[in-house]
Amino acid sequence: MFYIPTDVHYRGYRIVWDVQPRPETTFWMGKVAVIFTGNVPGKKSVHRIPNNVCFTSEEEARDQLIGAAKDWIDKSIETSETE
Repeated sequence: MFYIPTDVHYRGYRIVWDVQPRPETTFWMGKVAVIFTGNVPGKKSVHRIPNNVCFTSEEEARDQLIGAAKDWIDKSIETSETE
């Protein structure tokens, strides 16, 4: 199996994820990080989204991880707009 990095761009951020099957189970685990591609002083450039959930398929894992990252991005943008 080859590792193929996967990512998507969303609202000025890059979302990078990886999903893998759990050994000896039918479940999948994954991890996701948000990378800020802009240059704003004091803004963290990489944010890892915590995840300890098992998923029933590769597609479910990917969709849930990307969705969690997009939610984090939306909240981050809303917070910075109200400051």
